Amino acid sequence: MRKVIVILLFVFALVPRGWAKGGRINISAKSIKRYPQEHLLVAQGEVEITYKDVKLTADKVSLYTTTKDLIAEGNVTLYQKQDYLKCDRLEFNLYSKTGVAYRAKGYFHPFYYVQGKKIEKVSKRRYIVEEGTFTTCAPGKVCKKAPAWCFKTKRMTVDVGGYARGKSVSFWIKKIPVLYTPYIRVPVYQERKTGFLTPRPGYSSTKGFFLHIPFFWAISESRDATITVTPYTKKAIRGTLEYRYVIDKESRGYFLGDYYRRAHPKRRKWSIYFEHNQWLKNDWRLLAKGDIRSDNRYARTFGENLEKRVERYTDSYVTLTKNWHHTHFYLDLRGKKDLIDKFSESTYKMPEWKVSITPTPFFGLPFYLEADNSLLSYEKKSTSMHLSHKLTRLDLHPAASLPLRIAPWFSITPKVGLRETWYSKSLKEGNEKHLRHASLSRFLPNIGVALRGPQIERLFKLKGEKRIKHTIIPEIRYTYIPPKDQHNIPYFDLEDYVPPQDMFLFSLTNWVYLYTPKGGRRLAKVRIEEGYNNHFYRKTCPTKRPFTDLLVDVDTDILPTVSLDTQVRYSVYGRGITSWDTQLNLTRGIFRFNGSYHYKKRPEERFAILEPGITLGPWNLWGAVRYDLKKCFTREKEIRAIYQQECWAATLDYIYIDNRWNDAPNEKRLTFFVTLKGIGSVGRKKYSSSPEQSGFIFMPAWGPSGW
Repeated sequence: MRKVIVILLFVFALVPRGWAKGGRINISAKSIKRYPQEHLLVAQGEVEITYKDVKLTADKVSLYTTTKDLIAEGNVTLYQKQDYLKCDRLEFNLYSKTGVAYRAKGYFHPFYYVQGKKIEKVSKRRYIVEEGTFTTCAPGKVCKKAPAWCFKTKRMTVDVGGYARGKSVSFWIKKIPVLYTPYIRVPVYQERKTGFLTPRPGYSSTKGFFLHIPFFWAISESRDATITVTPYTKKAIRGTLEYRYVIDKESRGYFLGDYYRRAHPKRRKWSIYFEHNQWLKNDWRLLAKGDIRSDNRYARTFGENLEKRVERYTDSYVTLTKNWHHTHFYLDLRGKKDLIDKFSESTYKMPEWKVSITPTPFFGLPFYLEADNSLLSYEKKSTSMHLSHKLTRLDLHPAASLPLRIAPWFSITPKVGLRETWYSKSLKEGNEKHLRHASLSRFLPNIGVALRGPQIERLFKLKGEKRIKHTIIPEIRYTYIPPKDQHNIPYFDLEDYVPPQDMFLFSLTNWVYLYTPKGGRRLAKVRIEEGYNNHFYRKTCPTKRPFTDLLVDVDTDILPTVSLDTQVRYSVYGRGITSWDTQLNLTRGIFRFNGSYHYKKRPEERFAILEPGITLGPWNLWGAVRYDLKKCFTREKEIRAIYQQECWAATLDYIYIDNRWNDAPNEKRLTFFVTLKGIGSVGRKKYSSSPEQSGFIFMPAWGPSGW
């Protein structure tokens, strides 16, 4: 047997005792020779040495037993935890874990690769690379001849878990030099670090060329911030502060402050946005959101996504909630500001208290009690109408019901309720803008009955063990609320005007489920609903049209890759469709599509949003169009093309915004940037307590002129 395994435990008797003090050294090789006078061991043939977290493999290793210096030659690989170093020759000390590797290649977790004529390990986590390269492209089929990108340098210092610093650095794409810089510093870590991030350039037709310069601040393990300064060529500057924090697994928050200043013409704009979500003791939940802007068009001008740019109002609030078995508590302080409406209306709740009781058995009797009670102090303003209302409202609405199960497939539930609403002020006679200091109360009884059934079900057998279940549930509801004079009540929301009702509401709901051995899922829900106003309403209504609009509500997930949600209201008196809302999501192979359509007859609103996308190998193409069907023009369109490889990606983004509807110049934005894997990253997600861990960061491609 040619291979001989020698464990240094046998050698300990022949060497100085100090050898074992630093830990046990194990050696395996085909042959080992000892030279006592030189305190030298020479191992040859498939040599493997392990010491603590260090593992060394080579064709030949010469180990000095007193100093623990070694010289490894031929197919040398040095492993330390998740990092490794491969070279032709290695001079290394096992105790200090330092040494020099010649014609070497190295890997530093999680995805950093270096190569050099000489790599010196001067400390536990520091390496010095001479005449080498640095990249995050893994060697293999893709980067067999040359990496997709790399930095070449005469001398680079790499601090694993810190930064790589180099002098006389050139940036290469494949075998082509692209950029040169006398000095560079790039991160070599997975955890967050404080420092500047790579700038991102772009162009806007209204603001000129710009450059985002971000600085990332790792405050603590659960808090960080990003400060970005953006200068524009048209004498403007913008500053942005993002702050993220995590309290525990279910509690976190996000803050975004934005400031813009322009010299000619002189403008100052700003916005503040934050969100907070926290679970307190005893299952109390605190939610907060702030959205304050210097003007209504701020998001339209600076918003980074379509959802923000098309917002109709801002909503700021602080809510505190608590749920018991049958009781729900809700405290709400809220302010809303209309961004679209010509009346510029603002509403404030300061605050609103709600206590709701879900249907609860009453002392073992078949009766069920429920209630919706609220106390609201509010203010309503409209600058264009010179309107300002401020008052308090108390609303008490208890009710009792008696569910009667006639058969397993049929039930009747009568219900009786009383409603008392008190207002601290009332409107002046013949004047809807001014209030008088006279309280007002409104008492409204209401009765109703709900008939549910007969419920019909049928099970259809498919191939194999699959089954489809179809359920039909008819329902009739009757509601009666007597007429009440409410012209002196200030209007804040739907609670302030309760229309008289003598109505039958008919509905038919279809449920379709698919069952397989692995489980079941809903395929579709189709609901048809229409109301009929009885004799009282027909006598008081001048149109003499007792039927309400027919509602068709379709929510389907027939295919795992397709979802459709549609609500259509149709007038049975020849007015046609009065409203239509549709949401469609489709994913099929390389294709994806998101679309929405909104239509309202009075007041007329009609627009569509289309977001198609396709993935072709490394290419990811996406577009978005928001089209105003009423005025027949494109309000906004965006095109984004992303080319992504294993260790880099390039993105081209174009946005066009038509501002004719808000008396502002149209705007075009163009942004192009390259992302290099592993060269740091910063998170943009809400509630992110740390940068994105995907390992990508924006890096500009500026051409041969340099950085």
